[in-house]
Amino acid sequence: MDLLLCPNEIAEVDARQNRHQFRLAVENLDAFAARIAASNGDIINEGIEVGRKILGVRDPDGNTYELIEIK
Repeated sequence: MDLLLCPNEIAEVDARQNRHQFRLAVENLDAFAARIAASNGDIINEGIEVGRKILGVRDPDGNTYELIEIK
């Protein structure tokens, strides 16, 4: 599945809040978290779910995503 995340300015919309929650599985959550911070994103929560690390993140446009680490 291809997924395109497009900033509000490019899409020419005024989305104030995302309408869908995406959960993305990643192999190295710590490395991904570092990339998020370097890209001006925010980690809004973190925890453990079913024995795996999970992060809630927000991109610079205010959209939220969940990231879960693949074991």
